[in-house]
Amino acid sequence: MEGIFWMGILAIAFLILDIFCIIKTIEYFKIKKNGICCYAKVIRLDKNFTRAGYAYTPWFEYKTNSGDWITVRCESSTSFKNAFHVGKKIKIYYDSDNPHKYIMDKNSLYVQIGLLFITNIMLFCTGGLFIYLLNPYN
Repeated sequence: MEGIFWMGILAIAFLILDIFCIIKTIEYFKIKKNGICCYAKVIRLDKNFTRAGYAYTPWFEYKTNSGDWITVRCESSTSFKNAFHVGKKIKIYYDSDNPHKYIMDKNSLYVQIGLLFITNIMLFCTGGLFIYLLNPYN
């Protein structure tokens, strides 16, 4: 019976993660459709040590249509040092209502779809195990 409890907790956790991924994907498409396109310049690259090695996180700077300069730290890091370098220009879309909210042209979509795919597989497997554990003939 304890296994059923933990499988239920796991299923709920994956469901919450799945809902989060769906919300982020909807947000991505909203900004992509209604956002303003511009080019951001990499102004800094943070280097952090993780268990898997070094992770590089870029900082971007871009100018909005109203003339304001926005500086943001990228939400994701990469283990590839050459993926970003200081001075590189990246195509982004920013939200006109909140210019600090932005998406990169393609990378964000791949991450969102990948996370959504993985969480759906985890949710499906957890649901299958949950049903298996509830089967009285086991």
